[in-house]
Amino acid sequence: MSSLRWYAPMVVPFAALALLISAGPAAAEPTPAPTPGTSQTALPNPGPTTETNPASTTPGPSTTAESPSATPAPSTLPLQFGPANARATMIAFSWTPAPGAAGYRLILATTPGGLPLRQLDGARTTAMVSGLTANTRYWAQLLALDATGVPLGAPSSELEVTTPFPLDAPLAQATVRSSVSLELSWLKPAKGTRLQLEWTAPGRKAKRSLPTGHGQVRSGLKPGTTYSVRVRVLKGTKALSAWSEPLRVTTPEGDPLRVGSYNVLCANCKAWGPRRQGVADTIVSANLDVVGLQEASAAELPGTHTTQYQDLARLLAPAGYRLTNPTRFNCARSNSSKNCRRVNHGASSAVRIAYNTATVRLISTGSRQLADLPGYGADRYIAWAVLEHRINGKRFLFTSTHLEPRNDSAGSRRFYNIRNAQARAVAQTIAAQRGNLPVIAVGDYNSTKWDVPSNGPYDIMRSAGFVDPLGNGYRSTTGTSGATVEKRINTQYASYNELQVQARRTDGVNGSNPDYIFVSPMRVLEWETVLKVNAAGRFIGSPPSDHNLIRATVLLP
Repeated sequence: MSSLRWYAPMVVPFAALALLISAGPAAAEPTPAPTPGTSQTALPNPGPTTETNPASTTPGPSTTAESPSATPAPSTLPLQFGPANARATMIAFSWTPAPGAAGYRLILATTPGGLPLRQLDGARTTAMVSGLTANTRYWAQLLALDATGVPLGAPSSELEVTTPFPLDAPLAQATVRSSVSLELSWLKPAKGTRLQLEWTAPGRKAKRSLPTGHGQVRSGLKPGTTYSVRVRVLKGTKALSAWSEPLRVTTPEGDPLRVGSYNVLCANCKAWGPRRQGVADTIVSANLDVVGLQEASAAELPGTHTTQYQDLARLLAPAGYRLTNPTRFNCARSNSSKNCRRVNHGASSAVRIAYNTATVRLISTGSRQLADLPGYGADRYIAWAVLEHRINGKRFLFTSTHLEPRNDSAGSRRFYNIRNAQARAVAQTIAAQRGNLPVIAVGDYNSTKWDVPSNGPYDIMRSAGFVDPLGNGYRSTTGTSGATVEKRINTQYASYNELQVQARRTDGVNGSNPDYIFVSPMRVLEWETVLKVNAAGRFIGSPPSDHNLIRATVLLP
């Protein structure tokens, strides 16, 4: 981002018309500067200076007409102007002395070859004309004169000079806030003046405004679009400065949203105490905006009245995370399942969603209980939430689920079939809740590309129109058909680490994953299987769960 500061200098006042002419031999003598608010006359040395207004005065023979008895002198031209120094109401001229010249005549006009606005005679080789108009073009010519005021040849070629505005052009600062908004800022103009802003969108006519204060936010912009802004200073309706150079700002194509899925391993499966901080640190250090949790048990931890998911929520709270639904049970008494009278509070057992309140706003939330086998309990859920990305106001549906984990014995498809039924319920729930929203569906689907007879839940989600950014198709090794991810980080490692010392991985592009991040069509900038391993592929320290966190960075459409 560019960062430009507004600055307006003081106006330098000049008197009405003033002329200073210094003689060639005495040019080293300092020339007094004009006093603001007064008119300056020619210096007395080395000779007289005559100023006339050709528009109202008829020139005498000594200044405009050649004497009948005068003998024409040989031309001493060309005369050569030095650099002209222009201020808002003044122009200072200088030129090289002409051999044989006794004086000079400077003629100033407002059009090329036009009638003189000022005509100044004198013996010096510098002149300063004040009382001019800011931001105006003038044309100057110079004649060399003999001692009688007769021109020594033709005049010089015309020199065009433009007086600047009284103030320098201000500068603005533009800060991109998101793909659909940016912030403009400037220093407040001096008292009695105001800032005018010109805003130009592609293919649209420029719009001018008179903003107050120190800045403004422009929202409702288009992603990946270049806008132009410039500013100037006004006093009333009169410009005191030129327009600043156009500041061109391009909005990004989208705003990165970091999402993840993490099976944290139930507290009854492995002692929670030694692992709890490691789980929380893994989530926080991944800088996630939203994460789907699985196996965050709703059972109370031994010796406490706190559940595993509640304890994890407390650990995440200092980093700004909240659960979309902290309710424990879908019972009239939501903190107890004893003698439960069913009331839907949107609770979702060990499946939860946590979001970063600084970057994401919760709009609505709910859950659905998934089908299960008789005698195996009823604790399979999909949790869903409609969330809004604060940076751009875009909303999306996020879901987390955990399907049946048990494996079939040889010749049986009992658990395979129930996983497929649960996956269909997940797809149906998403269809019922999404409307026109983009979708990010994460979770532990407990099915990999090596499962037999197929990776059923994966196939069901793909058939429902969702994309696997990794392209981790059935029994694929080096192939990644349908992959959309733009950058891969550790995708060769399996998401299920089994708490082994050596991290499980393949020699191909994708590991064997039961955990997924499915998306509706959208850009996926990055995917990472989050783990810390040494050069030998061994875990550095003990992983806090038997699953690795998986995360993706997406751009919502």
